[in-house]
Amino acid sequence: MQEQQIADRAHAYVELGKTDEAIEILGTGLVEFSESASLWSLLAWAQLSSDDQEAARGSAGRAIEVDPSNTLALFVLANLEIRAGATDRAHDIASRLLQLAPENPTAHLTKARAYAAEPNGAFRNREIIRQAAYYAVSLSQDDPEVLRQAALLLEPANPKPEVIGLVERGLALQPDNSDLQLMLVRLRSKNDVQSVKGWAKILAGDPSRPALVLGMNLVIWERTRMLVTFMLWAIPAFIIPVAGLILVGFGLRNAWDLLIAMPRSMPRGTLLRIWSTPRWARVGVVCSVISAFWPLLIPLIALTDQALLLAIIPLIMLTGETIVVLVIGRIERDGLPNLARDVALELVNEISAQAAREWARISLGIIGFVVGGLLLGIEISSADLNMVGPAVLLSFAAAFLVPPVIMLVQSRRLRRECPTA
Repeated sequence: MQEQQIADRAHAYVELGKTDEAIEILGTGLVEFSESASLWSLLAWAQLSSDDQEAARGSAGRAIEVDPSNTLALFVLANLEIRAGATDRAHDIASRLLQLAPENPTAHLTKARAYAAEPNGAFRNREIIRQAAYYAVSLSQDDPEVLRQAALLLEPANPKPEVIGLVERGLALQPDNSDLQLMLVRLRSKNDVQSVKGWAKILAGDPSRPALVLGMNLVIWERTRMLVTFMLWAIPAFIIPVAGLILVGFGLRNAWDLLIAMPRSMPRGTLLRIWSTPRWARVGVVCSVISAFWPLLIPLIALTDQALLLAIIPLIMLTGETIVVLVIGRIERDGLPNLARDVALELVNEISAQAAREWARISLGIIGFVVGGLLLGIEISSADLNMVGPAVLLSFAAAFLVPPVIMLVQSRRLRRECPTA
């Protein structure tokens, strides 16, 4: 096979996302054409696409040794420096790339990314980035990928309608471009229901999208967890009746979205399939759904004339949310390796931030255990033993404390184990 044939085939593999195949054919080709800057730079690009940064840096460096003006190798090196946060070096390489290829839109987009990577760069360098993005578009007006990259650069600091306009221009050129479809869904969606509807349409045409599958699963399971959390927080919130009623209203709206609105947006049976993976997760789903309508249990408890059964309500909540939290952690661990580096890192940061917000709830649970323990000690030492108060309080304390503690443990393990974090 000739050098150009190897390069063309490898390029096609990378474009299709088959980086392993590209790396294999390039490795074989470089045995024969060891001084080919073209093959070395393509290998660097394939390794960058597969997130093997150390190998990509070595291959790009080898290409530059053979041909200091190899633009693809410079593109790879600039992006490696951007990922590493070394914006000064990224600017130097991007400027060199611009000098060599001033009419290449990728060169201008790379320079704009270097500006965006600076501290608060998306806002501080807003006009420079905007000019570079639009100049890149002017150089390649019929390239949907250039339009998408320009939209991504403009998104953080520019009006949403302007960004949507660029995405729609790209879709007009290539209506089945799932990356542009996904971006349009994200920009237009105002809530999870709209996001799920858009994701379902994209997956119907392109089911090989691990980020979408993971996103849909996490949204469904997080909404399932919220069946419990809204109603759990509503109980102490009823100290101020209006606050309690507001939380109950949010809980019922969440139940409507999850049980009615979202299933309408997805292919039939999707919600049940998600809830049944793994099989033991069904117990958590049943307990969570019961938790969303716990006030209906009070008349049944009243009929038995056993006030101690009130402790069952928080135990059902505890069981439901604990199982759901464990399922979410499993989905995150299994799905993260299939994501691109930047997407994975963003998700890990989001998970860590969400877990950190649970400290108020953990504190309330600890207080509940302390007060419940004191009440239990008082009741044990009294002649008239009444276990209802301590049992109910300790059950609610456990429901407040256990799931967020598990979330914190899972988020820290995920950050420790995830190679991209």
